[in-house]
Amino acid sequence: MKHLDDNDTLNRLCSSAYYKEIFSDTMREHAELFLCERGEILLKQNSRNEYLYYLPHGRCKVSYLTANAKTIIVNQLKGPCLIGEMELFNEKESFTVESLEESLLVGFPLADCENTLKEDVRFLQHVCLELSVKERNNARRLLHAFSYPLKNRLARFILDYAEDDILRIKKVTIAESLGVSYRHLESVMNDLVCQSILKKEKLLYRITDKAILEELSSELRDGLF
Repeated sequence: MKHLDDNDTLNRLCSSAYYKEIFSDTMREHAELFLCERGEILLKQNSRNEYLYYLPHGRCKVSYLTANAKTIIVNQLKGPCLIGEMELFNEKESFTVESLEESLLVGFPLADCENTLKEDVRFLQHVCLELSVKERNNARRLLHAFSYPLKNRLARFILDYAEDDILRIKKVTIAESLGVSYRHLESVMNDLVCQSILKKEKLLYRITDKAILEELSSELRDGLF
């Protein structure tokens, strides 16, 4: 990530309502501004992170590498949100977080303010609230996996993780993330191509009918990030 020296932009981001709900005024002196490119890793699984991040706008995907080397995409983060609040209380990062688009980030170096954050009642209350919402949404995703056909869940996945209407994620990763066989996924994606909802471009897929995807996934959108 690129460190930016832009005090005006940093002041603007630290003046947002979301920021003020979470952080005390004293945290401003620790805040740093970063520019994150699409595809950059913000947190890496099993590595100690040096910053807690506030994402004002943008999207990130959260993934987990299993012991048998399978990559599972478990969540999408949308700004405004915190990144790394769960890992603040762990020795190592639990998940990998990767940016889906170019974004500005406010970073707080944990070497300077980790203890301050852990003793800040306002911050801790917000973290508890966010974790409870994430837990509720994870339960809903699990219920959706048993309640909705793959076509509907795939439509939601495509909308959540497409970048400029292009799905760049490998099909094997999509299949593992949705808990289905590669063959089943391939069949459903071919159907979407035949119906002109997607267009295959070499190893990528371009969304050609976003309205249909929205319709297919409308019931899965409610209550989720």
